[in-house]
Amino acid sequence: MTHLLNKSRNRELPEIDLILCPGDLSDKADASALDHAWNFLINLKAALGNPTLVNATGNHDLDSRFAKTDFDPKGNLFGLAPSYPVVLGKNDTIGQQKEQQIRLNYWARNFAIFYHQEVRIVVLNSAAFHGYGVDNKEYEHGRVSKRTLDDLRAQLEEDQKNKGRPPLNIIVFHHHLEADPDVDSQDNPDASVMVGAPQLTELLSKVKFGPWLAVHGHRHHPRLYQKGGNSGPIVLQAASFGATNQHDYQNRSPNQIHFVSLVSG
Repeated sequence: MTHLLNKSRNRELPEIDLILCPGDLSDKADASALDHAWNFLINLKAALGNPTLVNATGNHDLDSRFAKTDFDPKGNLFGLAPSYPVVLGKNDTIGQQKEQQIRLNYWARNFAIFYHQEVRIVVLNSAAFHGYGVDNKEYEHGRVSKRTLDDLRAQLEEDQKNKGRPPLNIIVFHHHLEADPDVDSQDNPDASVMVGAPQLTELLSKVKFGPWLAVHGHRHHPRLYQKGGNSGPIVLQAASFGATNQHDYQNRSPNQIHFVSLVSG
């Protein structure tokens, strides 16, 4: 990784506005791996000219099965520095929410909204209820609750009254909105789709809020599609940067990142 960063300093790279990471910085809540991956992202951010870094929590970032603690599945994430899940960059304007307010909203309301220039960004915690409901294995899937959706809708409407409709929205979360037809089958069914995905898709499809790019992880298989009809979000299902096919046997697309250029208008 150090070699990669050193090479990046000696090459002419495109200007990067945002680094989006849709979760699973670690594997099975390994604290040392989490610290290592977070430090790598912070160093990468510096090497790329200090863009804004946006993270969403993955199921492997939480000790949902209480293998290493019996009461605090989120503790390792709270201990990261700079504070997780968003580290603002050089182009973020003075009037925006600061990192601490974003952090508090993310953990208290399961989402946070902020602006990068004129683009509205939502970071959503689809693993918010992991570590609860042990008997029904909540940790096996994602969830966006009705309360979270109601709060998100109200915040978007209030935000729009004050700032108007943005030219572009980006939402980042970990779990997926639908099963992947290229990966899932009757012999390999998918049970980890986000509960509440249809309701979230419906919210993101409302024309009044403007166009959306939704970025998520979890499947380790890259895919680009539109969900929810003509006004629905464009969905980037991200590949995995760190997983290898030696330890992730169904992963046909290991060690990938995506460079995305967006033009509003």
